[in-house]
Amino acid sequence: MALPLWLITETLTRLAIGVVLLFIWWPSVALPQYPEMARIDRMAANAAQMILFLIVVGYILTASHLLYWVPLVVLIFLLRFTVRPKYRSRYELATNSRLAAVFLAELDRLATAPGRLWQGAVGGWHRFWRNFRLPPLYGWVAGFTTLLVISVAAWTRFWGNWTHAALTYSDAYVVIVWMKGILAQNLFVNGIYPRGFHLVLAQMDKLTLASPVVFEKFFGPAVGLAMVLSVGYSAWRLTGRVAPGIVAMTLYGTLFFLFPYVVDRQAATDSQEFGNIFALPTAYFVYQSWVAPNEKGWRWIAVCLLTIAGLVHPIPLLNAVIAAVAGTVAGWMAGGIDRKTLRWYSRFVPLAAVVVILPVAVPHLLGIPLYGSAATFLTAKSTAPPLTISLVAKAAAASCVLLFLLRLIRRQDGGQIGAPLVALFVLAGAVLIQQLPHFGINSALLSTRSGELVAFAEALGLAMGWCLIEELIGWVVRDKAATWMSLLSALVLSVYAWLVFPPPALTPYSMTSDAYVYAYEKIATTQTPGTWLAISNNFGYSLALDQGFQIDIPTFVSHVSATSSFRWPHYSPGGGAKPYPLAQSEIFLFVNHHYHLAPAAVAGPLYAAIDRHDSALMKAWLQVWDAHHPAATIFFNSSELTVYELSLQPSATAAAGGSASGGG
Repeated sequence: MALPLWLITETLTRLAIGVVLLFIWWPSVALPQYPEMARIDRMAANAAQMILFLIVVGYILTASHLLYWVPLVVLIFLLRFTVRPKYRSRYELATNSRLAAVFLAELDRLATAPGRLWQGAVGGWHRFWRNFRLPPLYGWVAGFTTLLVISVAAWTRFWGNWTHAALTYSDAYVVIVWMKGILAQNLFVNGIYPRGFHLVLAQMDKLTLASPVVFEKFFGPAVGLAMVLSVGYSAWRLTGRVAPGIVAMTLYGTLFFLFPYVVDRQAATDSQEFGNIFALPTAYFVYQSWVAPNEKGWRWIAVCLLTIAGLVHPIPLLNAVIAAVAGTVAGWMAGGIDRKTLRWYSRFVPLAAVVVILPVAVPHLLGIPLYGSAATFLTAKSTAPPLTISLVAKAAAASCVLLFLLRLIRRQDGGQIGAPLVALFVLAGAVLIQQLPHFGINSALLSTRSGELVAFAEALGLAMGWCLIEELIGWVVRDKAATWMSLLSALVLSVYAWLVFPPPALTPYSMTSDAYVYAYEKIATTQTPGTWLAISNNFGYSLALDQGFQIDIPTFVSHVSATSSFRWPHYSPGGGAKPYPLAQSEIFLFVNHHYHLAPAAVAGPLYAAIDRHDSALMKAWLQVWDAHHPAATIFFNSSELTVYELSLQPSATAAAGGSASGGG
């Protein structure tokens, strides 16, 4: 069972608009630009700066209980005129005040906007036709191949969420609660945990005004696709060739069996995957900062990427640090140690560390505890043996070494010679983390989550191997012919690999059925917010939060009498307090029949047993209720779930009583 098509389409449209506004348009308007970078690098730099800005400002505004978008837009507006080079307009000359000049200039821009837009459109149209040039054929083929790979990778990650309404992984419900908590100006619901990912998610949801549950459901696959793009971008920029980037995306994004990571996580929504987007780009930007030390933009973006990873999750921070060390060592070998760059890093890396530590240290000093399950997982020990170094890892390492030797023999410039070393050192660091049990470090966190960086590094190393083949062919034939042969081979072999090893649609486990989430979204989209109450299992808390109210079934059955003479259920708090009518105008009672989308769910049998017990309680309560009152109507029914509705109006005394607590 899938969510309604119109709701999915609307949510994905809003998500796309949010990405364009937040990570492409606003950074290009408000944040520093670096003309020394290629256009694709500037886009990556803009996105990194904007994400860091959203996280830092989000922390400050949420902690200070300020409204989000008014101060955020004001800050962006101010940045637009303070970060960019200063100018002296006629208004500033007349008023001798920069602030007044900015205000008057903006009024002038608004007043003349329609005319300028028309003139710009007409002029742009004429310039387009006057200078129209078709991109070279190679550009068309490369673009088509890239789009094809991205489409296949997107299908594997989005299809399961498109066809199933259930939220994937137990983390989904925690993410929703934390996202809604941030929107309610509450940073540390359930305890201390890095909130970088949740701040970005909350602000994007606030901007797009999408359904929080559906938005969270599809933001996860979008993050998984961004991880594929991150691998392809890093391979492209480090090799200097398009085809190796396409090969890296094909391998990492669609041929999952080659790599030691849990690919289902890329169709779910979790902070670790979001943080891992920045691992390989960190290696690239750090490396560029050493081989091009006079261009300061590389240093700043590298520190931004490190800071983002640290504000999101400890595992991505570890991955980013390994990548930064790899980029540094390779940069020193290729370009030497630039003292100015070294001094700059010695100042700003400690500052970034302070920024990363503060959101955890300050609430801890204020007495807020760590998030329970995260603290337990952080200190848990692993009994699993260390993984053996795979054939794929060995092939990736050999590819890096051979490409380095080839470029050394051809005496290419330092930046090109050192690029294979970046991939080699990232792979070495990732494999070393996996082998830590050999040295007595048996961390469950590292043993279960270290495979992601290994997969990144292996895909990047194999891309170096493809670049090696392309450059060897370029020795025999013209380099242009070798480039064409490499691109066409990447296209043909990608399609052939998909025919031999069809990429599966990822369907991670869920803690609830499709019908469960579908019913909640149906209630949320058809009922007035705050007027309804759901009686369901504990997973309903996050779905009802900020939209309605929720009480778990055992609490409801034990506190609300089904034989009451009143026409509306009365809630009886413990301790002999006087019962009061439930104030919501609609009550929805959930009775589960089928409990999990996939049996692989952690503690699935336990939750299934709890659901069976709760459903039996709910059925018994309804039978007694129907014997003493007008029968409850069926609001939603399927083989997985039946939702009953009590739509009687509350008694007149309801206004004097309280409302149900514990849900929204």
